[in-house]
Amino acid sequence: NHKAVWTGSEVVIFGGSSVESPVSGTDYLNTGGRYSPTVNQWAPLPAILTSFPGRKKFAMVATSNGILIWGGCQGYPISGYKCCSFNPITFECTSGIGYSYDSCITFNDGIFYNNATNNWTLVSPTNAPSARYHPAAIFDGTNVVIAGGAYYRQPFIGCVSCITSPFGCPKFINNDTVYNNGAKYDPATNSWTPINNAP
Repeated sequence: NHKAVWTGSEVVIFGGSSVESPVSGTDYLNTGGRYSPTVNQWAPLPAILTSFPGRKKFAMVATSNGILIWGGCQGYPISGYKCCSFNPITFECTSGIGYSYDSCITFNDGIFYNNATNNWTLVSPTNAPSARYHPAAIFDGTNVVIAGGAYYRQPFIGCVSCITSPFGCPKFINNDTVYNNGAKYDPATNSWTPINNAP
């Protein structure tokens, strides 16, 4: 769940989780490192403000003078059981669904790493894209364009007729909102310009 980018001279790795199945925010990392192939050596990235929590599924893009990290989410496993057919005489559930899925607390914040000063700056929230995970991102030489992605919403866990459903009574539907908009970020001015009606 971590990300890596090539800056032209180094590989920079950031984020992800410290365990295979995170259960709390502290399991997500807001740390990283820089690897130089020239000297075959790692150097840690400077510490980030605690106001920018660790995450996964974020955008990470190298620019001409730094790295933008934006969006993403923190996910936690949720499981349970929903009864689809109940017998009022025996008080038994005759059919149902046992479910398990990852929640995703979605972020709309960002942070910028400056190569020259070796420090982080919080990205302005004004006109930034709405909260989302897995956004697409690219640097065009001047701006970073962030577009697409999705916002987590709890999935629908319901029941349909066993006659009409070939998979039985339980029904599990992804309920996330998928976006076709975004914004472009100018690192020089720390500002966003909205982009609408993307494909």
